[in-house]
Amino acid sequence: MTSITNIDKAVFRFINGRCTADSLDGTMFVLSVIGYGIVFSVTGLVLIALGFYRGDVKLRRAGYAGLIAIAGAGIVTALLKHIWERPRPLLTMTDVRTAGEHFLANSFPSGHTASGFAFALAVSSVYPKTRPYLLILATAIGLSRIYLGSHFPVDVLFGCVFGCIVGAAVGEVFKQHETSGE
Repeated sequence: MTSITNIDKAVFRFINGRCTADSLDGTMFVLSVIGYGIVFSVTGLVLIALGFYRGDVKLRRAGYAGLIAIAGAGIVTALLKHIWERPRPLLTMTDVRTAGEHFLANSFPSGHTASGFAFALAVSSVYPKTRPYLLILATAIGLSRIYLGSHFPVDVLFGCVFGCIVGAAVGEVFKQHETSGE
């Protein structure tokens, strides 16, 4: 386990220390804010509202899928953070470069990353052409969490895994209901 921890810390130091620039801080902070579950939830609600306004069932379905995926990802990450209780980089390492918020709660897994991937896969199950763009956004959100000093790479990797599982499961349910005509 020690070698995994050492690799995790080395990758963190590379991204958080060597791949930073003051000119990127603002962009990374915005990407991190986008990763909040509330931002994705509002986006899902907007999709639903637009779907009702336009009479577009597919748009509403995408919004509902996104909301359910965000809720699922939130529950999964909250439970896992409680089980693992892994401290954040700022609490375990010196010289962590931070820009913006300073979370002190548990680190594993990254909830922002899980939300991004869950939302991406759920919404793109309804609108498949959006998948590459939403996955790029989710990946950028995950990287921003390391860049800003909030998470270790393993936290982000498992946030991605758990978010993909939740998003794919929700997406599959919505695809099955769509093909059954419900």
